[in-house]
Amino acid sequence: LIDGITYPMEMHVVNVLVDQEATASTDYLVLSFLFKMGEENKFVQEFIDKIPSHAPSEANLTPGTVNFTDFLPEPADHELHEWYHYLGSLTTPPYTESVNWYVFKNIYTASPEQIQHLNEIEGNNARHVHALNQRAVEIEQ
Repeated sequence: LIDGITYPMEMHVVNVLVDQEATASTDYLVLSFLFKMGEENKFVQEFIDKIPSHAPSEANLTPGTVNFTDFLPEPADHELHEWYHYLGSLTTPPYTESVNWYVFKNIYTASPEQIQHLNEIEGNNARHVHALNQRAVEIEQ
């Protein structure tokens, strides 16, 4: 939710930052990209094409099959330099804290069919918006 607008799709790139001292602490870095309905997104379609058509099923993909550089091949300077940052939690159980969230301001497009297809697979899995609870949101412009 940004400025009162809810977007129909969000992509999370979840990174685990393991403590070098091998303590019980695990931190996360999540990069969040928002999508609105519009033109078909090539990266999203490549991802959809790799999803097995029959459930339950698994797709054994070799590393590099889904390549993030297909999503952002040569981002314009503003695409990755304008973001909102806050400390929060994962959006799925057990809702682990210690997450550095970066929500990028650039809004991407995906076709209504792509968004609907992914929603049929994943369902409505969006976590409800929570109060800030004294959290600061940094804005980089």
